Amino acid sequence: MRAARRQFCAVLLLAAVPGSVATGFAQQQPAAPTEAPLGLRPGSAPAEARPAFRGTYPVVGKPVRSGKSTRVTPARGVADLPPAGERPVGPLAPGTPSPAVKPGPPLPPLAPPSRRRPRLEDLQAFDPLGVRVGTMTLRPAIEVSGGYDTNPNRIPNPGGGSSLLKTDLGLLADSDWERHALSAVLRGTRYRYFDTPAADRPEVDGALRLRLDALRDTTVDLETIGRLTTQQPGIEQPFVGSSRGQILEGGLAAGVTQRFGDASLGLRGAVGRQVYEAIPLGNGQSLSQSDRDLNSYGVTLRAGYEVSPGIKPFAELTGDRRIYDQAIDAGGFRRSSSGQAVRAGTTLEITRLIVGEASVGYGQREYDDPRLEPIDGFLANASLIWTPTALTTVAFKAGTELSETTVSGASGAIVHSAGIEVTHALRRYLSLSALLDGSQTLYQGVPITEDRLTAGLRLDWKLNRSVVVRASVTHEQLDSSLPGADYTANVYLLGLRLQR
Repeated sequence: MRAARRQFCAVLLLAAVPGSVATGFAQQQPAAPTEAPLGLRPGSAPAEARPAFRGTYPVVGKPVRSGKSTRVTPARGVADLPPAGERPVGPLAPGTPSPAVKPGPPLPPLAPPSRRRPRLEDLQAFDPLGVRVGTMTLRPAIEVSGGYDTNPNRIPNPGGGSSLLKTDLGLLADSDWERHALSAVLRGTRYRYFDTPAADRPEVDGALRLRLDALRDTTVDLETIGRLTTQQPGIEQPFVGSSRGQILEGGLAAGVTQRFGDASLGLRGAVGRQVYEAIPLGNGQSLSQSDRDLNSYGVTLRAGYEVSPGIKPFAELTGDRRIYDQAIDAGGFRRSSSGQAVRAGTTLEITRLIVGEASVGYGQREYDDPRLEPIDGFLANASLIWTPTALTTVAFKAGTELSETTVSGASGAIVHSAGIEVTHALRRYLSLSALLDGSQTLYQGVPITEDRLTAGLRLDWKLNRSVVVRASVTHEQLDSSLPGADYTANVYLLGLRLQR
């Protein structure tokens, strides 16, 4: 009896142990957890793709007895997942093998960041702002430079150079009016040679321009100019080595322009005066040049048509008269003359890349004295500014002039000139300029030719908007077919410019 009772208790114990195979009762599987295993999101993979949980859950709310640890088999997490290229993508039907995601071609390497192109605003950070006076903006400037000139008198065989002090004064003025416009330019320069006082000379240049918007399509332009220069050495300089004579020029001009849609028609008249100063001879006497003083009168008719924005071709016809104060000069010639010229060209303003005007034509002059042969020739004129980049500016000018002369036997002179200046900003505050300027004078009636050349370099260091340190070197030379007239000169300057 006691043995039968022990056997019955053993059977009950075996039936109470889960997963026991010692009995014929059906085995009861543990319930599936309600939360996804560690590292997986609910619904991220089908049940067939998740491994069966092997382990026991601790009883929540009951502390684990001291000395006895409850073993928990961790679920597979992210670290146990297969490589990225072998993971199944999306839910798959039961029994479907998991396809592998093949890695694509490698992405190209990132290009290095491009260097920011300089902007015009960056270079204008050191430009003067000017002084506001009412509706006008004034930009005054003064520059004082010291240096050395190897040939102050510009003579063939200089005895030596001289230290030099150069003083420049300048003023620019512009209006800010809703209608009309007013602008003014004034420049003055004084050369002081300490070792050669006879070479001291002044230079002054000024212009005042007013545009009146009379009607919607009608404008009136008024202009006055003045200039004080010094005679350049050469055949026009009577005595080599003497003090140079000065030339005073002035003029008035008025014009009206009427627009007819894209077409325009303009008429302009001008009067001018030219006076030559007597040349000091050094012995208390002077040589008069009053026979070279003259008045000039001219009229110009221009017709243009704007074929596209920024491009406006034009045709121009000019007639003028030059009358000398003395009907007969020192050589016995009557040099008063009449001239005509015709030109064709275009004005340009292509997105501020190229701005200016260029033209070609033909001109001639006839003199009152029949012994002086008429002169004529091909005319080419240009004034262009090219800005290929924000750092570089190229200014080009060219011109042809039928000029007056007092050389015995010559009726006149044809002067061809051209010049180019390139300015490059090395830094926002540092710029380098190179200048090349040349001219050729062909005297008509006599076998005399003069070639002039000027070349220079200038470095500007802008400390701020108001202070600029400037250094320059300039080379000048004259090559003449007349023996004993050639010369060369080099000028070295270092100065300080103050501007507003």
